[in-house]
Amino acid sequence: MSRRWRWSISDAELGVLAVAAHGYELRTACEAAIERFVESAVAAVIDQTVGRRGRFWRPDAD
Repeated sequence: MSRRWRWSISDAELGVLAVAAHGYELRTACEAAIERFVESAVAAVIDQTVGRRGRFWRPDAD
């Protein structure tokens, strides 16, 4: 079993918000992946119809 680098984003109030879909053999590849995620997340449009049954939600979406 090989060890892999993984990333996650967490919030003090909400806990874990996002995690890597898979592990990376190289730390530099993992760092590049989190940078790409953060850059694209800034421009992401949240689909309010997903709600709490989806993978992502806003805390005020009941």
